[in-house]
Amino acid sequence: MQFFHMDIFHRQSDINRLSGFHKNSYTYGGQLIIQFFFLLNHFIKTSKFPPLILFALAFFCILNTSERAVLFGIIIGLLFYFVLSKLQKKQMVYLSPIIVIPLLFTAFFNKKVINRIKNIFSSGAKKNVRLKIWGIAVSMWKKNILFGVGKFPEVYHQIPGKSSYKVLTHAHNVYLQILVTNGLMGLFAYLTLIFAILNDMFSNLKTNKYACALVAVVFAFMAEGCFEFFWGDSEVRYLFLYFAGFVSGMSIRDKIQGKV
Repeated sequence: MQFFHMDIFHRQSDINRLSGFHKNSYTYGGQLIIQFFFLLNHFIKTSKFPPLILFALAFFCILNTSERAVLFGIIIGLLFYFVLSKLQKKQMVYLSPIIVIPLLFTAFFNKKVINRIKNIFSSGAKKNVRLKIWGIAVSMWKKNILFGVGKFPEVYHQIPGKSSYKVLTHAHNVYLQILVTNGLMGLFAYLTLIFAILNDMFSNLKTNKYACALVAVVFAFMAEGCFEFFWGDSEVRYLFLYFAGFVSGMSIRDKIQGKV
């Protein structure tokens, strides 16, 4: 509805970016990453068509958030999913048009997405705003390397003469942002959590039907996190942790039932 400019709830802050009920298109895109791989995995495991239609709609919405970090995460997640899962030729035949049609439809009707992708290659490094913000984040982190400087997000306004941005709330990088606010100890705790989830899923790929989807989600967020601070968005973070807990709980349940 938002794509056709029928935003009846007035939740779309940018007419060129789908944002669901969030106004923030990154929040919407982050939640769609989880739904995208869950629906893809559901189709692969069951070969039922309703999830495939919803998967196509989710992919279409992701494309039209126009958020490049989200799209990059989806690509990386898909690569890991296809490597780890054993897709049949019949499933690939069904998936191909489901992925291609939203791509073509978006490319034809939404030039904003194409232009934003082109800007990645056309804008020089000196004009790249993220590189400047990352430099500010590193400068702030050096004030307290081990535990970070905290005071999120006001810390970025404590660097005089280095920032001309009116709104500068985070580093647009999950790893740098955690370093700024929580230091090396915080980053170690975050990476420990991520790798613990991956280790659990890799050891249960053959028995847990959702494990492959969660692995793809984790790598998608790890890739997106290089360019966006998704962890600071509670709607995305809580959904991710809930999904990770749900999938891990499936593995625990299967182990308990196997012992009985």
